[in-house]
Amino acid sequence: MDCSVLRLELLTWQPLILDVTKPEDIQSAKKVLEEKIDGFSRLILVNNAGIAVNGPWELVPEKNLRQQMEVNFFGAIFLTQSVLPILRKTKGHVMNVSSISGLFSLPCFGPYSCSKFAMEAFTDSLRREMLSFGVRVSSINPGPIKTPIWAKGLDDPRAQEGLKHPVYGRMLALAEKGARDSARRAIDVANVVKAVDCVYRWGGIRVLVVSFPMRLFFGFLRKLPVRIADVAFMWRQPESNR
Repeated sequence: MDCSVLRLELLTWQPLILDVTKPEDIQSAKKVLEEKIDGFSRLILVNNAGIAVNGPWELVPEKNLRQQMEVNFFGAIFLTQSVLPILRKTKGHVMNVSSISGLFSLPCFGPYSCSKFAMEAFTDSLRREMLSFGVRVSSINPGPIKTPIWAKGLDDPRAQEGLKHPVYGRMLALAEKGARDSARRAIDVANVVKAVDCVYRWGGIRVLVVSFPMRLFFGFLRKLPVRIADVAFMWRQPESNR
């Protein structure tokens, strides 16, 4: 999904469809907002653009890594930069849709996690910069959600070919199994929409949007010593494949 959402505080949402990797789209959206600024009291920006690029670091092509950061990270930054004057003027609200993958990272999911860890740093820094201007900045961290984002990666021909790799094949197979299991347990996207609405109405700095079992697992994982967590996720290869 290469788009974000801008809310004009009227009675309804007004979608502005844009590709956050295209500067001309961002400038067009900014122009629309500048023309309408007198018609709304507060601007709400939801940075929701996201794609998932995964795989062992040794195998991920440079162009895929750059695309991962362009969409998930730089797109959010450049869009936010363009509308910050309006956000300051209206004492608006920036909601960055990050992920629980921005709080811990698993084998073979590093590129996606990197983009979300970067989003967390962006959110924290921007929130502190905007305090004196009355602009709220929040991070929404979903767990597995029922969207096509993971299926696109799992069904990609390059991902399927990776399963035959002599070194990383078994690791990728385990990662794929974990992703498919997570997809089956994923919660409905409506939960993220509700979280956005709650943060808009009541505020919040960081909001997890996960199922109860995932919340327990995540809480347990974060309390584990790093070395123990590393061993838990050490997906070993057969000696002959090393």
